[in-house]
Amino acid sequence: MYRTLRSHLWIFALVVLLPGCATRLPASHYQRTATYAMEETSDTRLGKAYGQAARRHPGKSGFHILPTGTEALMMRIAMMEASEQSIDMQYFSTRDDTTGKLLLEAVSRAANRGVRVRMLLDDWDLDDFEAGAVSLNANPHIEIRVFNPYWRRNIHHQDFFRP
Repeated sequence: MYRTLRSHLWIFALVVLLPGCATRLPASHYQRTATYAMEETSDTRLGKAYGQAARRHPGKSGFHILPTGTEALMMRIAMMEASEQSIDMQYFSTRDDTTGKLLLEAVSRAANRGVRVRMLLDDWDLDDFEAGAVSLNANPHIEIRVFNPYWRRNIHHQDFFRP
């Protein structure tokens, strides 16, 4: 009896503990749909406002340095409010603070108007931002992709991002 009980305990331990040794599938395992930046934007408000300057510098991109974080946030939100076709954004640090909430609200409003939003987020600080990202990801006009995914997440963490 002792021998049977011991063998059952070993089987139980293997069944319970071995899944804990499993690893995540690599990102290349998941099916991803390729998306591309929209090229024809000349009929939008922003395209009309900046199209002439862009045509003067073909094949180049432009930027304007904003001196304060407040100005940068206001400009981002204004650009999102003016967007008619698409928004492409990339963030290395995402927080569930006032700035993050204001940006999420602006992104959500744009997507609800039918604007396609593509977000690329680093997984480094995503823990603090997950609730907002989950709600955004439910919108069919928003696509969230994560780089450096899951490098520090435990195996039981809920996967909710589209790979």
